[in-house]
Amino acid sequence: MVMVILMLACGSSSSEVTQPVASEPDAVAMLTRISMDIRGVRPSIDDVDAVVADASVLDSLVDEYLEDPRFPERMIDLYSEIAHRVQLRRRCGRLRLRAIHR
Repeated sequence: MVMVILMLACGSSSSEVTQPVASEPDAVAMLTRISMDIRGVRPSIDDVDAVVADASVLDSLVDEYLEDPRFPERMIDLYSEIAHRVQLRRRCGRLRLRAIHR
């Protein structure tokens, strides 16, 4: 009953209820995200212009970005803290085992 009153007050019927739709990112937004993730920098104006002209260029740009010398540095920066924490946990684990076996 309450639902019917609310629907009448809002001026819509149950068949008119719409679900929010997530929009797909446009090609320039995808290019920016990919460049930031892979290289850590924004794409060049030439890259943006190429994607605006033809979105299918995005695949070849990703291949170029993976060959960029900044890619390995970016991965090292992203994962160095994780690797450091793993090493610390291993060291702490060894220390605990040594203390237990004494």
